[in-house]
Amino acid sequence: NILERSGKGIAFIFQLIFSESEVSLMCNLSKGVEEKEIQKGIDKGITAMILTLKELQISSDVILKQICEKIGLTEETAETYLKEIC
Repeated sequence: NILERSGKGIAFIFQLIFSESEVSLMCNLSKGVEEKEIQKGIDKGITAMILTLKELQISSDVILKQICEKIGLTEETAETYLKEIC
């Protein structure tokens, strides 16, 4: 696969240009960025779910229950989202 080969090539070039610790640092930084972006997506999804259910005039108790069941959040975390959005 061309993407796999180009990815390996890029990694090889980075190893030539940067020290092992610098490459490791860049990988760790990019992983942190990726995790933050994933969390942003999760937050947007939860927000959309809450707003949609609110628009459908679903009670906060039912919304809370649905967030816990469908997304797998603790009740405390779900309540925090609900309070921030509503």
